[in-house]
Amino acid sequence: DKELLKLTAAEAQRWHSKLGVDAAIWYDKEEKERNKGVDNVHKVLDAIMKIKEIDGQH
Repeated sequence: DKELLKLTAAEAQRWHSKLGVDAAIWYDKEEKERNKGVDNVHKVLDAIMKIKEIDGQH
């Protein structure tokens, strides 16, 4: 699970860098949630999917 967190966090960081300020604020919020523990893995995965959807709209 910890490896999964590391990978999803890295992917989220890539999208975060790509999308700019709004995504940065949103990602920071998600990052705080992620840091609460491994139980939030699915939240991180959902976050990544949302970021990809946002990216697709631009």
